[in-house]
Amino acid sequence: MGQLLDYAANRTAYWPAGTLEGALLAASAAQGQDPDDRLPAIMPYLDTAGFWRQVEANLAAGRHPFLIGLDTIPSELARAHEPAL
Repeated sequence: MGQLLDYAANRTAYWPAGTLEGALLAASAAQGQDPDDRLPAIMPYLDTAGFWRQVEANLAAGRHPFLIGLDTIPSELARAHEPAL
């Protein structure tokens, strides 16, 4: 969680223009997959070019929502949300 918050606070240092798309391209190549098929597989009817333009616009404007999905919640993270006594 700390690293995620650090990335959010310093997004322009970690994610200059094209970095996220480049990461997808590299991961796709490493897995022998077509990068143009990966995003639409997750989000049908996606305009891929428009998606990347919006990603870059959001980062430039400081809009960077995060969604974290977990199979299980580690006890350390669960404790962070326990009410203080």
